[in-house]
Amino acid sequence: MERGENPESTARRELREEIGYSAGKLIPIGGSWVAPGYSTEYSHTYIATELELDPLPADDGEDIVITEIDLGDVHRLIIEGELEDQMTIAALLTAQHVYTDYITTRTNQDK
Repeated sequence: MERGENPESTARRELREEIGYSAGKLIPIGGSWVAPGYSTEYSHTYIATELELDPLPADDGEDIVITEIDLGDVHRLIIEGELEDQMTIAALLTAQHVYTDYITTRTNQDK
């Protein structure tokens, strides 16, 4: 986080820098310690919805490749070794379950 930023404003900025989109809505879904016992870094996790193209310049040295996946493929990608980054895996598994519950709750409320 930059000085003076809170986790949500950091997430909004990083989203624009890293994938070139802004989110109309950010849903906080928790987070995790990056390396407990070794570091005090905590990673906050959000689901971004209502995306609109709105890029910011990328940070130097960040060569990010964006690949769309279906949340239903997460387990297969982990098992096949296509996803190996622990923060990505934790975020996607959390998103997979939390977002499914969120959609189910909203659908039931609309009835």
